[in-house]
Amino acid sequence: MAKKINKKILVSLDQSEPSMEAVRYVAGVPAFRNYQVYLLHIFRGVSPEYYDMGSHAGYETKVSDVKLWELQERRKAEKFMADAVGILTRVGFLASNVETLIQNREKGIAEDVLRKAMKGFEAVAVGRKSMSTLRNIVMGSVAAKLVERLTEIPIFLVGKAVNTKRFLIAFDGSDNSMRIVDYLGSALGRESKVILLHVIRGSDKEHLKAAENFITPLLGQARTKLVEYGMPSENISVNLIKGVSSRSGTIVSEAGVHHCGTILVGRRGLSKVQEFFMGSVSNKVVQLARNMTVGIIN
Repeated sequence: MAKKINKKILVSLDQSEPSMEAVRYVAGVPAFRNYQVYLLHIFRGVSPEYYDMGSHAGYETKVSDVKLWELQERRKAEKFMADAVGILTRVGFLASNVETLIQNREKGIAEDVLRKAMKGFEAVAVGRKSMSTLRNIVMGSVAAKLVERLTEIPIFLVGKAVNTKRFLIAFDGSDNSMRIVDYLGSALGRESKVILLHVIRGSDKEHLKAAENFITPLLGQARTKLVEYGMPSENISVNLIKGVSSRSGTIVSEAGVHHCGTILVGRRGLSKVQEFFMGSVSNKVVQLARNMTVGIIN
C-alpha cells in the first residue's frame, strides 16, 4: 500500500521556460519526492461576455475564431503540463503524486495562485522570469506579487535548476534565521549539503570582534540543529566572513564559489511590501542571484 503524502508544494506555470525551470528545480530536490506536487496554470481565456456577442449580427465569425484560438491555447497548456509531469515522473515522482490544474483566470493570475496556495500548501515554486531589475519586481511580475502576499508560506524564486542539493543559508542570528535552519532540516531532507554563512560588514576591529563573539555560538547552535535533524555533519559547513562592504553581494558570491544552487533568506518579520523592496539584504540577494534559486522562508 502506498504511503499517504500530506505535504504539498504548488508550482505556478505559465507555458514559459522560466516556469518549466521551476518544475526542474522541484524534480531535482530529493526531499520534494515526499510531497504531493500540484502544477497550476492560470488560463487566460476570453471572458464569457465576449461570447455573448455571438448573438449579434456580424459577430458570429469573430466569436467563432476566438473560440478556436482559445481551444488551441488550452491544448498548448495541456501539452505543457504533460511535459512538466514527464520531468517529474522521469526522476522518480509517482504519477499519482503529481496533479495538474488548468484553471480559468478569475481575479488575476497572481491573486488566483495566491488563493490556491493558501489552501494547505507547504511551499510555492515560481520561475523568476522578469525579475531582473528592482523596477520589474516592484511593478507587477507575478513572482513579485507572490513574494509580497505569501507571508506565511515559503516561496522559491527559481533561476536555473542546477545544484539542487546544495543550499546556502544567509544566517544573521535572528529567530527568523533559526527558522530557516529548522525549515531546511525538517523540510528539505538529509541529502542536502548546506553552508551556514554570516557576513559582517565594516572595518572597525572592535566592532568586528564583538560581532564575531556574538554570532559564533549561534552558528554553532544552528549547526547542531541540522545534525539533530539527521543531516550528516560532513554535509554542513560554517562560514564567517568579516570586513566586507556588501552583505548581499558577499552572500551571492559565496553561493557561486561553493556551487550552491539555492540561497535561503528570511523576511525578518516583514509585514509590509515596502520593507522588503526598499533595501533589505533579502531583497538585494533576490536581485543579484539572477541565475540561482532564492527561497524566502517565513
